[in-house]
Amino acid sequence: MRVKLVQRSNPLDKNQAPKYYALMENEGVVDLYGLADQIVKYSSLSLGDVLNVLENMIDAASLFLLMGRGVRIGRLGMLRIGLKSDGVDAAEDFNVKMIRNVKLIFRPNKQIKKQLEDISYEMIK
Repeated sequence: MRVKLVQRSNPLDKNQAPKYYALMENEGVVDLYGLADQIVKYSSLSLGDVLNVLENMIDAASLFLLMGRGVRIGRLGMLRIGLKSDGVDAAEDFNVKMIRNVKLIFRPNKQIKKQLEDISYEMIK
């Protein structure tokens, strides 16, 4: 993985001298077609077959997530929806408008976490 150094000041203490931090070099984004094209190289399926399966997986995962279920995607990890809400003293004072910050949470599988620990880095300027 390619990383570069960027100088940033501390937003909580403007009087503190700026420090250098590592920032991952963004190598772009792979879309669903790119994923499918790579999968075709390792399978006997056609590009259309793989794209169809991936699109259907997205639809099915979305359905289960919106039902409040976690979705384990094999060795990749788990997706689930998380949320935060304002607190109230009595249950009858709560209403759903107090729910905020709904987000999709990804929790990588142990194998992926291990691979993240073993990344080698290349410094770029």
